[in-house]
Amino acid sequence: MNSRTRSLVSRKGISSIVAENKYRRIEKIKSLITRNYEIQIAQPTDHSFRTSSELVNIIIPAREQRHKLAIFAHHDVYPGSKGYNDNSSGVVTLLGIQNGLPEDVELVFTDGEENGGQGCRFYLESNPTPSEAINVDVVGLAGKIFYERYGDLPTIEIPSA
Repeated sequence: MNSRTRSLVSRKGISSIVAENKYRRIEKIKSLITRNYEIQIAQPTDHSFRTSSELVNIIIPAREQRHKLAIFAHHDVYPGSKGYNDNSSGVVTLLGIQNGLPEDVELVFTDGEENGGQGCRFYLESNPTPSEAINVDVVGLAGKIFYERYGDLPTIEIPSA
């Protein structure tokens, strides 16, 4: 992890993308994308995709699409929240790992998670389906990090070293 990555994946890094206005937050995220790829801004342009708000997904596409791994983090926040943990922590995690990833990894910053996962659904309906996907959400809470898997397994707290 280089010094830029270390400084981004921190309280200061999380604070650097927090903004009251959704579009200001999007601009801050875009300004921190350093992976040498053509980023895509994806928005529904017709009425075939029903959404309760204007969605704005930011995608750093994989150069190799055939067996891509998509890593997601949502950039929208719960109304009235500044979104430090949910989910600015996930966004800066993706920004922190963006360089040095294999060519088949796609980073996707979705919108509308707090509205039923609309941005993720829009991505999956509008893009080639990834072979695998990881969702990075609520990376830390105070001094704790949690791992959660949907299904029968409970949430597990990862103890500090």
